[in-house]
Parts: sequence; C-alpha cells; structure tokens
Amino acid sequence: MNVTASGRMLISYNFDVDPAQLPPLSSSEFVAALQQGLSSEPEITCQPLEHPHWLAEIQFPLSQFAPPRIGELCVSAIANQRSSNKSAPVTLALGGIKTTPATSPNPAALQEGNWGVDLVETVSKDIFFLKVNWTTLIAGKSPDQIFEAEYSITN
Repeated sequence: MNVTASGRMLISYNFDVDPAQLPPLSSSEFVAALQQGLSSEPEITCQPLEHPHWLAEIQFPLSQFAPPRIGELCVSAIANQRSSNKSAPVTLALGGIKTTPATSPNPAALQEGNWGVDLVETVSKDIFFLKVNWTTLIAGKSPDQIFEAEYSITN
C-alpha cells in the first residue's frame, strides 16, 4: 500500500487597502480565485470552509509541494484576480505551522501540524508588518515553521 503524506493548509483573508481605492474580495470570490489559481495542479485540492476566520482548506502532497510553494501559488492566484486593476495591491502569504494542540474540536479549525496562512492584500508590506508586529510574532520560530511569499505589480 502506497501512502502519500498530505499537507493541510488553512487560508484566511486580510484586506489592508482603502476600499474606495479597491474593494475587498467577498469570501466566495476569494475562494474561487484560489480554486482557479490552483486548478493547474491536479494534486492540490482547495475547498471553502465554514469557519469565522479560515475561508479555505488546501490539501497537497508533501512529496511534491513544500508549504512555501503552496503559499506562492496562493499569492499568485489572488494577485491574478486583481491583475486588471491599475491599483493592484501587494499580495502576501504569511504562513506558520501549528505546533500546539488544537483549541477547537471543529474540523474546520487549525489542527496541530497544519499550516495557517494569512493571505493579505496591502498597499505596503512594511506598513502591514508594523501594524501586526510581524517581527515579534515570528521571533523564536525556526525557518521551517514559517514562510512569507509576496507578489506585487512590480514582480
């Protein structure tokens, strides 16, 4: 019997742009953009979640995709959704693996060993990092426990 190790990633959406400049994606638009962007990789599945924070679940074979690569694919999917907009924001994927037991029995909640990834649309990576105190949040984490992926109109 051949068992392939599977990775699980839960995705949230953070919008840090003036809505008058660019409207945020609805939950369904966000998930649809992810699904469309990941559709070229048949080994990856993406489905919507019923959860107050996590909007989508992505499952992928760890033998073929490292979590940072999934983050890059997600960033590209959301950025492509905005590609026709001249004021397209910087799109970030900020990921971390959960190393503690789950705090909820809800199957849509982040479980130990899962990756939680915030996909962010922002006008400035540096300003967003200051707002969320990113340096402190990742302090003490080893490089294999976190990742950052970025896409901007200049990429």
